[in-house]
Amino acid sequence: MGQIEFLFPTPVMRSTLDRKFTEVELTLCRNTKYRSIVGNNVSENTNILDQEEFQDLKTTVQEHVNFFFSKTINPSDNIQLQLTQSWLNTTEKSQYHHHHSHPNSFISGVLYISADAKTDSIQFFSNNLRSWDIPTAEYNIFNSYMWKFPVNTGDIILFPSTLHHSVPIMEGTHKRISLSFNTFLSGQLGSDASLTKLHLP
Repeated sequence: MGQIEFLFPTPVMRSTLDRKFTEVELTLCRNTKYRSIVGNNVSENTNILDQEEFQDLKTTVQEHVNFFFSKTINPSDNIQLQLTQSWLNTTEKSQYHHHHSHPNSFISGVLYISADAKTDSIQFFSNNLRSWDIPTAEYNIFNSYMWKFPVNTGDIILFPSTLHHSVPIMEGTHKRISLSFNTFLSGQLGSDASLTKLHLP
């Protein structure tokens, strides 16, 4: 009948670290001070990847960010993404992550320190406005308003910071620990000729 094309898709990158977390890294996660927010808990330290214990992990996260940026944006100039804020989350039974996006960030991500794919997931929501509600026989990437990915220990997911997401109510009995991070552009955007030049340190 014809070929259906994908126009202007929203990229989400899923990967798994090729190493286990060290005891030093896990100890830092356990000993970090947390505060309660809507639905779950976050670390008081919002630059957690700057901790000495996480320096190797920070390098790994930056490598994933660089790969995602080069494959999706593919900048022609010397434009890079630098890590800005980073923080730990803990979620226990009956807790959740509220529906949100990440303002003042370009690409965001989540690294799962401790998770179980049988009960843990992250769900993303379409940013496109829906003008109708049509009963669906079977969901696919074209007719879905929400898409869910199971997550496991060592998984890392990156996505545009404008993409709304949440985590459903925790059903497992374990404590899920994740590390979230934001990024922003560094370098020269636009040009003199187009009157769009912007230099970001």
